[in-house]
Amino acid sequence: MSSRIVARPLELEELIVLLSEEHQELRKRLSELVDVLDKKDYTRGAELAREFDNSTVQHIVDEENVLLRLFIDAYGRKGADDAIKVFQQHRTMHKLADTISKKAMNLPEKLGSMPSEFDKLVRSHFEAEEKRIFPWALQTHQEIRKNDPKGVSVKW
Repeated sequence: MSSRIVARPLELEELIVLLSEEHQELRKRLSELVDVLDKKDYTRGAELAREFDNSTVQHIVDEENVLLRLFIDAYGRKGADDAIKVFQQHRTMHKLADTISKKAMNLPEKLGSMPSEFDKLVRSHFEAEEKRIFPWALQTHQEIRKNDPKGVSVKW
């Protein structure tokens, strides 16, 4: 029986700081992955792609269970559309990391531009979260707190 991963019980402000710090670490891992594949070290590249993918699980759970829930609760699905679109990229990133790992091990000649496409996708995803989603979450949380100080759950 696998254990279910739940969001970390942090204040929203603390969570966003942590998620931003994790983005910095993941950018470093991403650079290493692309560099290793550029050097045709496919075994190491496959390993790094798997590690990258596995290391994002808790991060994604936090973003989707806390931030996305905040937006949907506050604005409904239509109002949360921008966040939904950004968070849907998690699935694309997961699939691409998995494909890169498998191709690096079995068919490295078929990798083509996948590593650079993955790099661009992840970096633009992080930028969207850091420039739009995280500030929006903080603003939404502050508005909820201001309008209903006793009704807001500050720990998720």
